Amino acid sequence: MLSIVILMMTNAKIRPLKVLIVAIVALFVGVHMGVEMYIHRDIVKPIENSQPKVWYFAYGTNMSTRYLSNVRHVGVYLSLPAYVLNYSVTLSERGLPGIEPAFALLTNELQSKAYGVLHQITVQDLKRVIHSEGTAYIIADVEVHDNNGNTYRAKTLVGTSQLQPPYQASKRYINILLEGATEHGLPLPYIHMLRETDMIYIPVLSEIVGTLIYLTVIVTSQ
Repeated sequence: MLSIVILMMTNAKIRPLKVLIVAIVALFVGVHMGVEMYIHRDIVKPIENSQPKVWYFAYGTNMSTRYLSNVRHVGVYLSLPAYVLNYSVTLSERGLPGIEPAFALLTNELQSKAYGVLHQITVQDLKRVIHSEGTAYIIADVEVHDNNGNTYRAKTLVGTSQLQPPYQASKRYINILLEGATEHGLPLPYIHMLRETDMIYIPVLSEIVGTLIYLTVIVTSQ
């Protein structure tokens, strides 16, 4: 791509605007590839230490160990498939209309079961998660159950805004949910439901916005 830009710049017949466009495209491609390599690098498991730890119940993209570790820079010591009773997970946290329209939200719903992943992380890393999520969520205490009948007190994030009707989510977002759910062995009906969820994907534009979102989360998680 860089060689094309140089060739066009040496061609007097090519207008400067075209050179600028190609340069911008080349820059984005380079940034996009760099971000993809960064978030798909090997996951480094943290070394056991004396730092105070907490159970954190993740139900969105943070279910994925790769996302939590490589994008949010959170060390994961142990992960368990889990669920919370009388809650549900819906795509009700509004995002960017038409591109990244919705994100997962944990809400009260009697007789329901919200599936997710119980991660053991440090208290400091939990603060990192809360900070990077911004003002859309607040921390809450919930009772979480694993597949062996054990019960845990855990921290999780719930929405602060008025609940919106469920929206479609982006293909990028749903794929991360699927990654986390599959990685940790959540129930097959739940995984199948995610696979059947309508997704939004706009060629090129989705890649641009997705890369910007990754960059934003990486920076705010430092």
